[in-house]
Amino acid sequence: MGKSLSVVKWANTTGNPLTIFTSRTELYDQYEGWCEKRDLDYIALPAFHRECETMWEDYPIEAQISDLYESGISGAE
Repeated sequence: MGKSLSVVKWANTTGNPLTIFTSRTELYDQYEGWCEKRDLDYIALPAFHRECETMWEDYPIEAQISDLYESGISGAE
């Protein structure tokens, strides 16, 4: 359907800033490539549960967050 690429094209056409949140890790590289192709600046923020090593140190709250995250609970829940 082209929704992902369309938002990048919209940002390129309008010059407006755009924030994209996605849980699909395979889209990160695609978004970066689309932005680079159009000379758009972008910043990819790290996902705390995949890229921040300190998240999983021996602290009870991090273990609880990890358990909830792995259970598939939604943000609304």
